[in-house]
Amino acid sequence: MPVLAAAVAGFLARGDLNVWSDVDVVVVSNALAERVPERSALLAADAPAGVQAVGYTREEFRRALGRGDPLATSAVREGAILRGGGFFRGIARGTDR
Repeated sequence: MPVLAAAVAGFLARGDLNVWSDVDVVVVSNALAERVPERSALLAADAPAGVQAVGYTREEFRRALGRGDPLATSAVREGAILRGGGFFRGIARGTDR
């Protein structure tokens, strides 16, 4: 699956991970399945225990950020960028189209 961008977000990115926290990984790809069950299954297939990958298309990520979604906001503000740093910087500046 081609990935536009990926970042560790949430508790771990903010540095307040505790024993009950999972590791949230934001994945942005336009190749994700439209239906949530298929999308979730694909992203969880090879994820180790305690890692939760949440997928967005480029447009879904923009909308999520626009409505203040905590995970999308965390990925942009304090996320540990795994791939696509230019995407996250561009979207933060409003220049990613």
